[in-house]
Amino acid sequence: KQEVASYLKYQKGIVCTAELQALAGWRREEAENFMTECLAHFNGRAEISPNGTLYGDFPDINRRADKSDETPVVFYWNEYEPPYELTGNTSGKNALIIFMNIFNFAASLFILSQGSEYMDESVATWLGWIPLVYSALFFLIPVLRYFALLPARREQHRNNIRKRLLKLIFQSSNPRITLQQLTAAANAGNGSEEKLDAKTVESIMQDLVYDLQGELIIRESDAELEYDFSRFAQELDDTQEAREEKNSDDRLGNVIMEA
Repeated sequence: KQEVASYLKYQKGIVCTAELQALAGWRREEAENFMTECLAHFNGRAEISPNGTLYGDFPDINRRADKSDETPVVFYWNEYEPPYELTGNTSGKNALIIFMNIFNFAASLFILSQGSEYMDESVATWLGWIPLVYSALFFLIPVLRYFALLPARREQHRNNIRKRLLKLIFQSSNPRITLQQLTAAANAGNGSEEKLDAKTVESIMQDLVYDLQGELIIRESDAELEYDFSRFAQELDDTQEAREEKNSDDRLGNVIMEA
């Protein structure tokens, strides 16, 4: 909520559901529920534009001149998610640990295979079986963790692609865009980013087009997939128009004293 409050101070106290989605990456229903919470928490009021766009007006926040307690405003697509790691160690440290563990594993196997006949059973256990089991677990646990993290990594990968596409749609001047155009635009950005194919983009867009109140159209002329986000764009335009119409003076007003 504090991030929204900071955002409102620079947006004349007005925000729409689409902008909440851009701030947090929520699904449409989640953003609408959060809007309701904000209206109650910040004493806001719901307004409807002539085009039927619902937005929140928060005059109390708009009047606050103090910005010392602001939370940085970071859009969803700029929020960094660190990749899931197996150990958290550097490559050099992992290499050293693996080498030492292989040595312990090999030494314990040698003791059990060659020296167990010449030593007491308790000594064989401490010098052979215990290091062997410990070394085996040292290798087994990261392997199990790798497979356990696969679903989370796949979900994180999808979320990162979703962020890229949401940014393009949010900042696009044209509410209608084909699948090929969207794929090309996604790949035209930072050269270090993963290059996406149309099939991957289409898979992510199956959910995103619903979240942004878009429509999926198959053009009759060439049977190409086209996404229409006119309602989403209209919501952003109506919200901006409401800001422009609002009095830019955020002060409580001048005090008039009569003799």
